[in-house]
Amino acid sequence: MIEQQREIAGMGLPRCQARDLNRVSRLGLWQILLFLLISIGAFAYREFDLLGSLPGSFRLFLGSPPPAYLISMALALYYISALMIILNQMSNDTEPTPNWSPLGYRATFYFFYAISGSLANHFMAVFFLGMFLYGVERVRIWTYNNRVAHQDKGLLNER
Repeated sequence: MIEQQREIAGMGLPRCQARDLNRVSRLGLWQILLFLLISIGAFAYREFDLLGSLPGSFRLFLGSPPPAYLISMALALYYISALMIILNQMSNDTEPTPNWSPLGYRATFYFFYAISGSLANHFMAVFFLGMFLYGVERVRIWTYNNRVAHQDKGLLNER
């Protein structure tokens, strides 16, 4: 217990709080790495016809894939809502929490475009929007960590 309350040299944070903030930061880096690996896989198979490789009876059961413009509309809606959530958390100074769901949401759009047969045309949009959102999340985590570290050192005034 006393070990947890010891301060980390130079940061002024209790050891348990600094460990939590570092865990959230590392999780974000792992998500970026996994998104890059998924993107490399999607890029390598961007010409692969995923729906065409299924048996005819199963394709008939599934029906026709959604058109690419509907998937693009869903991507734009996701992008705008995710950006609004991140910026809202940043403006409200909300503590970052570990969450794996953004990786799943962003990587799923590769699958959606692969099903529709238009991954080759829309790969760059999914990749750059995903990386931009990860960049904004990294800025949010970085500014929160710096603010907390400076506030605990007494360098920032209380609001």
